[in-house]
Amino acid sequence: MLNSIKSINLINIAAKNNKINVRIVINKQTIKILNLLTDYNLIEYTTESKYFALITLKYLNNKPVLKSINFMGGRFKNNIKKSYAISEINNKKALYIIQSPEGLKTIESATFAGHGGIILFKIKI
Repeated sequence: MLNSIKSINLINIAAKNNKINVRIVINKQTIKILNLLTDYNLIEYTTESKYFALITLKYLNNKPVLKSINFMGGRFKNNIKKSYAISEINNKKALYIIQSPEGLKTIESATFAGHGGIILFKIKI
């Protein structure tokens, strides 16, 4: 999990510094997170080898669509009310990635499936 957090943090740094591309180290968990970000049209990525991927951030009006990614899991768990998370989702302000019994999912898809989980990342959009 630590390698995934470091890799996702590199994407966060790139977004804050208005970079277009960033190269990260990947593993199975990182690929799952990248697929979720791709599904929401926030990034594109190509795997360069078994261990590296090139991430291309999406832009709208010369600003990255993805504003920031905050890690919320681990020993510094931030409690967040479901109603607040749902309101941010409905307002298209944030995307939450959670660890559910079925694996990594967005809070939307987990709620739809009737699952809960631990919030790992908050992605401001």
